[in-house]
Parts: sequence; C-alpha cells; structure tokens
Amino acid sequence: MQQCRTVSVIRVSQIWSRILFRGRERTSIENDVKSFQAESAKLTPAQRTQREQMLQPRVLAIQTKAQIRSSEIEATREKVMATIGGYAQPVIAQLYTQRRCGLIIDRSTALGGNMANDLTADVVKGLDAKITTITFNRETLPAQQPVTAR
Repeated sequence: MQQCRTVSVIRVSQIWSRILFRGRERTSIENDVKSFQAESAKLTPAQRTQREQMLQPRVLAIQTKAQIRSSEIEATREKVMATIGGYAQPVIAQLYTQRRCGLIIDRSTALGGNMANDLTADVVKGLDAKITTITFNRETLPAQQPVTAR
C-alpha cells in the first residue's frame, strides 16, 4: 500500500474523542455520573429524580458541544478537501492529456474494470511535488440563535 505525505484520509470518528472529550469538563461529568450510578440503588425515587435533573443540563451541554465540534470538524474536512482538490485539478488535467484519457471516473464510483489505468498514484506524486504541507484551522460555525417558544 502506497503511503503519501500530501493526501490522507482522516477518520473523524477516531480523532473525534481525542479532540473533544479531554480535560476537566469530561472528567467532572463522568465522575458525577459514575457516582450517581453507584449510589442510585440507595436513593429514594425522589432523590434519584432530583440527581438526574441536576445532571441532565450538564450532560446536554456536553452533547451539544459534541455536536457542534462534530459539525466544525466536518466543515474543516470539506474545506481541506476542496483545497486539495484545487491543487489536484491541474495535476489531473495534465495526466488526463498525457495518457489520452477519454473519461476519468472517481475510483469510489467504479464497480470494476481495468484498474491498471488508475491515475491515483501519479496524482499523489504530482501533488507531493507541488505541495508538502497544508496548514488549516478548525472551522468555527456561527453561533445559532436560541429558538424561542411561542
């Protein structure tokens, strides 16, 4: 399997937990939930309900933050892929002309065929010759206005 420096596929789900759920915020809520679960059998129904109601806003806040971060990571991925696509387009056009291609199909859409004419490795080599690093920041989504009940 060929490794490349320029183009890499990031599994958002793998890095997601490392980015989002570190620090005191996570530890604090995890400890409180574990404590509640351990003590739950000893509590009266009213006490259990009260503790659940106290934990719920914190859990919802973490879940909301997780959803926002997930959307930001996806927006960042899309922007980076568009940037890479912009760099790749001239390389693809050059290879298309050199190889006298009649049609180029994204590999992920091909069900079969002669993969000996696959341009991927040459596109990666062309990108590696053109760029070595892409610098980017995580996209920040605009703050959403709270929905008011009517």
